[in-house]
Amino acid sequence: MSEADIIRKWGEDRPIFSAWGQFIIDEVQVGLRGSMRSEQMESFLRIPLKARLKSNDSLVEKALYRNKPYKDPYRDITDKVGVRFVVLLSSEIELVEHVICAHDAWTYSKDKDFEKEREEDPFQFSYQSVHYVLSSKRDVEVEGVRVPIGTPCEVQIRTLLQHAHSELSHPNIYKPKTQATPEMKRASATSMALVEAADDYFRRVANVVAEANRPLDDALRVACNHYQRITKRAPVIGKLTSLILDAYREKLGNDLDARLTTFLLEKPYLGERINERAETNAIYRQPVVVLMQLFAAKEPNATLELWPLTPNELRPIYEDVGRVFDPD
Repeated sequence: MSEADIIRKWGEDRPIFSAWGQFIIDEVQVGLRGSMRSEQMESFLRIPLKARLKSNDSLVEKALYRNKPYKDPYRDITDKVGVRFVVLLSSEIELVEHVICAHDAWTYSKDKDFEKEREEDPFQFSYQSVHYVLSSKRDVEVEGVRVPIGTPCEVQIRTLLQHAHSELSHPNIYKPKTQATPEMKRASATSMALVEAADDYFRRVANVVAEANRPLDDALRVACNHYQRITKRAPVIGKLTSLILDAYREKLGNDLDARLTTFLLEKPYLGERINERAETNAIYRQPVVVLMQLFAAKEPNATLELWPLTPNELRPIYEDVGRVFDPD
């Protein structure tokens, strides 16, 4: 196969591979959204997603000039399109892997696994990333483009620190235009060791924070369930939710679900009241409002003292539960 043949064929196939890469991006995001809250999804992926297509020159070089043992120098290249998912911590890589491995639109092969490589050679510090090749299991129609069965896409999953290291070192050391010197390799290995150490410390911090916030997460889950049940609307979880939950941390308790259940049975009109006020009041669109109604009814003085916003924002909540609001 000549250069001209490869370039001509690639010109015909580019829309197919672009559509396949975008399909994978969309489907993985759908899978991730199904396993986390919307506000978590907003910050989970750390760089914009894009289906990256090889340039003509890059494809020709890999097919014909890198001494690769290809039987078919065009068809055997599996990274004509690539997608990169970048997360914050190495522990989050598994979440993306789970979505990839569970999907039925493609077959997958794991071509590179830095965790396995680290186990096999614990003293080696080198370029790290998880690589999959996803091949369409059947013909797929993507926005009017037919993607044939067997169309491949390379997917890389890495942390933000691994990504930064790769952007610096990979073009110059692992894909060198000139031979990498021992000094270059050692400097890269040293920086990779620092990346691993930093990721380890970051995960420890994340675990400590998660444990400290577990009561808040449990309370939010309870509040969401009750809010959605009595209003029949999806709760909005914004910054106000975190601020208010943290202010009332000491009032949450282990029996919050039971307390809310009893309270809302006593005041069955609150769902309708929340819906009325939600049109013009952001607090009423967030699930924490049911907690504030509970606290205002049961402990009005302490509720006012702990309130982290301006006092008048509490007034309608006190009115909801028949309590006198006196901020003075």
